[in-house]
Amino acid sequence: MPQTKKKPSVPGGPEGCVGTTCDWLFHGKSGFSCTEGTGDCIPAEFLLAFPTTFHDAVLEEASIKMNRIIQRIPVNTNGKKLSFCVTDEGIFMAWVDHGAPPRGTKTVTRRSDEKEIKKALKLRSETSKGTTKASKKR
Repeated sequence: MPQTKKKPSVPGGPEGCVGTTCDWLFHGKSGFSCTEGTGDCIPAEFLLAFPTTFHDAVLEEASIKMNRIIQRIPVNTNGKKLSFCVTDEGIFMAWVDHGAPPRGTKTVTRRSDEKEIKKALKLRSETSKGTTKASKKR
């Protein structure tokens, strides 16, 4: 039986935080950290690709521009990494500690109740365009 290679841990991350299997945990006032999971915590960066029918030149240019905006955000002085945290409501950008084990007993994750996530992350029901986002049943 061939041996499978274990993916290397994210530099400075806890054991099990391996990029595509890194999940976010919210710990209230102490903020976000990561743990082994299904990839709900990803680097804050848009991938670039050659134009296709599903990722045309307009989307490529938008990805480049958004990456430039993200790159202008100052580095977190506490060593946290800017990450995209996936929720059922959309993507949430946060400073995540990829080097800290989960703290405390009460945590909120993507699998928590939708109302609990909204309350914990203090999510607004409006989008950046000022329109109210309709709730979706999933």
